[in-house]
Amino acid sequence: MGSKETPTNGEDANHDKDVVKVPCIESLKQVDGYLFIYEKEITRRYECFKRMLDSIETVEGLDSFTRSYEKYGLHCLPDGSAYSKEWCPGAKQVFIYGDFNDWKMEEYPFTKLDHGKWEVTIPPSSSDSTCRIKHNSVVKLVIVNNSGERLERLSPWAQYVTSTEHTKVYEQRVFKPAQPYKFQHPRPPKPNNLKIYESHVGISSWEGKVATYKHFTT
Repeated sequence: MGSKETPTNGEDANHDKDVVKVPCIESLKQVDGYLFIYEKEITRRYECFKRMLDSIETVEGLDSFTRSYEKYGLHCLPDGSAYSKEWCPGAKQVFIYGDFNDWKMEEYPFTKLDHGKWEVTIPPSSSDSTCRIKHNSVVKLVIVNNSGERLERLSPWAQYVTSTEHTKVYEQRVFKPAQPYKFQHPRPPKPNNLKIYESHVGISSWEGKVATYKHFTT
């Protein structure tokens, strides 16, 4: 018998060949030896991240994905129509309704696109060719799941959400005032140095204890 162990399952052997290599993981383990016992979990999480990143790059491109607010959600267009695009990969049907159409739930169904995307265009008002959805209008999405349930939801790309004092229920509202707000001060210059958004001070030490602020700053 040889000194090397032979996998007892062919699938395990094939899986080992396909495992994504985590960049710089050996250097990380040298910095923090505690990471050694978590190498398998780190690899699994990196595989999930890489798979999602590759999917984003293939479908939309990372730059376009980070600016999804420009295309997704509800947008009133210059020709008086309104366009809504949502990502609902598990939906069977999607509708949008609100006070703009007297709460007729099924009047504006979405069309299913690829990769879980849905879209609908609401035509302009027939009387004056203006957008049917006015400033401060309340709109809702209706998601029909595979069980046939109708679930009311707010768009993740909603620009304006309010709640009433009486019901505490959040509502998506359209924000397009006749006189848009004009910024009165110039945008601050972009800094050259790194800005830290969040720091976990307590776990910043490689020692098995809760770190202090003094340790973190040194």
